[in-house]
Amino acid sequence: MAASDRLTVMQRRFVEAFDSNATAAALKAGYSPKTAHVQGCRLLKLDKVQAAIEARTRSASKKRIATREERQAFWTAVIYDPSEATRDRLRASELLGRSEADFLDRTEHSGGAADTLTVKLPEDWGSDIEATQAEYGDADGDADGDADGDADADADAD
Repeated sequence: MAASDRLTVMQRRFVEAFDSNATAAALKAGYSPKTAHVQGCRLLKLDKVQAAIEARTRSASKKRIATREERQAFWTAVIYDPSEATRDRLRASELLGRSEADFLDRTEHSGGAADTLTVKLPEDWGSDIEATQAEYGDADGDADGDADGDADADADAD
């Protein structure tokens, strides 16, 4: 790193304190409360400060998030570790198999648009529903309480 690319002590403090709020980072770095917002903005415009923040973020995220290969290596180690409980070894085996798409999750859907969904609601909700239906009509847009959408045919049948 060239001498001109080195960060000052205050800039290093800013980079260490930065977590998406430049003003707060400037305050933590030791800048005056009167000028912290200006200093934070100015520091973020410096290429060397941006590079230092990106490097810090990259190294921090690498330490916190396991890669796919690391997770698979961990699960494999658990599978072959006889000191682990059988339950944990089986779970690791399942997770490793899922990560490798060894299992297919199949979901079967049947029925058409004519099928209805019935929802059981608590008893005290009934008064609210009836009041709403009386004010706005029922689900099919008419006020007759059926689901066919034909208010006139029902009225004629009565």
